[in-house]
Amino acid sequence: MSPDLFRLASGLTVLHDRRPQHLTSTIGLFILAGPVDEKPEAAGVAHLVEHMLLNGTETRSAEDVSRAFDLAGGHLQAFTAKEHTCLFSRVLATETRPAIEVMLDLVMDPVFDPVLFEREKRIVAEESGLGADSPQRHVIDLGLLSLWPESAFGRSILGLPECVADLTPADARAFHATHYRPARIVAVVDSPLPAEEIRSYFETAAGHPGNWRAGGDGAPVPRIAPRTTPGIVVSRAATQQVHLCLSFPAPALGDSQAEPVTILSTLLGGSVAGRLLRVLRREDGLVYFVSTSFIPYTAGGVFQVYAGVTPSSVERVLCLCLRELGRIAREAPSADELHRARQRVKGALASAQEQPGDRTTMTGKEQLLLGRIRDPVEVLRAYDAVTLDDLLGAARAMFRPELMACAAIGPVDWTLDDLARFRTRLAEALSAATGVAGIDAPGGQP
Repeated sequence: MSPDLFRLASGLTVLHDRRPQHLTSTIGLFILAGPVDEKPEAAGVAHLVEHMLLNGTETRSAEDVSRAFDLAGGHLQAFTAKEHTCLFSRVLATETRPAIEVMLDLVMDPVFDPVLFEREKRIVAEESGLGADSPQRHVIDLGLLSLWPESAFGRSILGLPECVADLTPADARAFHATHYRPARIVAVVDSPLPAEEIRSYFETAAGHPGNWRAGGDGAPVPRIAPRTTPGIVVSRAATQQVHLCLSFPAPALGDSQAEPVTILSTLLGGSVAGRLLRVLRREDGLVYFVSTSFIPYTAGGVFQVYAGVTPSSVERVLCLCLRELGRIAREAPSADELHRARQRVKGALASAQEQPGDRTTMTGKEQLLLGRIRDPVEVLRAYDAVTLDDLLGAARAMFRPELMACAAIGPVDWTLDDLARFRTRLAEALSAATGVAGIDAPGGQP
């Protein structure tokens, strides 16, 4: 059953998904404000505003907020994504109203106290250091940078340290006033309470334009597709492994090719039965972990391959990865392989629909970024409709040598010449040229 949808006079959209059997309410406020909305000189301000949301409001201290959610028997958290920010909670159903009131207050009227602001800047600096000390995570960011060096999509959500250091409360206040507008916010409530009761809570606190601070009109601005300028980014470090990330531009959120690419990702590296894990781990024992991921944004997407490997094996692992990418774009997988991958994707989607937090997140993101909610049954049918030819077409459109970007962290000194060499390897794999045989040479040296 589709959620009830209300659009209030202020412009706020409310979605209510009634689950009478539940004893808790899951509440998400999704704001169309993220790093892609930042000016280059203010890189990191969206994430910093998210931090400030949890520091209280003009009338509620951070301790007041913590106490409110303790009394509500739940928790409150926030996160920043490339294109949006989310405030999320799960509380006892009987405490739904106070939880909604506090969350709306945090979004509508956060405090930008200079002392608290400087503290949060230091915390963000620590968070940046934590990310840099986790090469498996950090190389994924570098992979985006290698693909989109001139776009905010390629920039870390945490921003640039030098920019964050220069940000002021006025910068954060201006970003908030521009982007935290009711027309750019979707509220999702998964609750046993009646729809009209939920609507009344939002109407009282945020339904009238006068409830909101003065600011921009908040009209959503169409996202601009990131300019793809694939290159190579290497961070030399004395790590035990080389952390490798290959990136390719991929379909956007809602694109008809998104389902085939999702299945491709699962087939290659999104599960324990993935081709890359079979070849690199179970057959050759070259890696402990290898994975693929597909992340669609509203104006484009990214497909990434990650592997962590000892320096002595990195060339062989890289060439084997390229061989498998070329193979999947050259020869359609078997019908059994497609069926197994599709079933894994459908199972994950169905499972997420039965988890209140996951369902709320998917619902809010789709309504905010696509302007509509896709019926889960409709999505499952879209996966069922994917054919072997669809997989082959999607792979051929993505895995093009000239579109491949590369990032690495570890004891390597790769340059653009090396990227050209890797692209040649992919081209050979795509055409099944005899040069691919070099992949299986002793030591895997090209």
